[in-house]
Amino acid sequence: MKNEIKALLRDSGMDQGESKNNGNGIVHKDQRYLYRQRFSTPTSDLINLEIVGEEHHFYYGQPWSKGLTTLGMMKELGLETCSKVLEFGCGSLRNGIHLIRFLDKGNYYGSDIDVNSIYAGISYEMSMHHLFDKKPVIKLDGNFGISFIDKKVDFVLATSVFKPHLSVELLTQAFQNSWNILEPSGKLIIAGNNVTQCIPKDKFHMINKLQYKDMWGSWKVWVFQKMHPKR
Repeated sequence: MKNEIKALLRDSGMDQGESKNNGNGIVHKDQRYLYRQRFSTPTSDLINLEIVGEEHHFYYGQPWSKGLTTLGMMKELGLETCSKVLEFGCGSLRNGIHLIRFLDKGNYYGSDIDVNSIYAGISYEMSMHHLFDKKPVIKLDGNFGISFIDKKVDFVLATSVFKPHLSVELLTQAFQNSWNILEPSGKLIIAGNNVTQCIPKDKFHMINKLQYKDMWGSWKVWVFQKMHPKR
């Protein structure tokens, strides 16, 4: 398992050394989260007490359990085991652990700007849930890139990252890349009412607005279908 963790971290583009800018606009932040308070396990040089304490479950402002709700929502929207999913803002795999388990091998792609989140997702969540055989592709990236994906996807999931503070240029790039990577009948799923007005109407049209309620409150998602240029 230790070798699997190292391989996936390497493939994600993460550096395990000192903080630096990797050229994608990502500054590797204070590495104390990753390298402090080692403990004795077979992967002691890869996991620390903060990760084992699951502090990354509290990064989101919403319960970790919403990842399972997301899987149920996507099934309602037509997700099948053979579907291919790209998640922008995959974080420490709150949604990913459920999607990776459900989907066929190699059909989950995720990217995130935060090195600590990706590290926790790969070194802890992937290990805890025995998901390495599913061969997900996870990339450290802050520009909504798609160059690491070798096939079209059926769903682009972005329920955490399309926020009003993002620049118009970055949102435009995100929507363009989403359109480029989606299958002809692909769906874009987002959360955040303030950015729905930025969706390019010549590329996507809204097909559903869903609201979910649980013991923690309610949340909304918007579902868009890929459109094709008029001839």
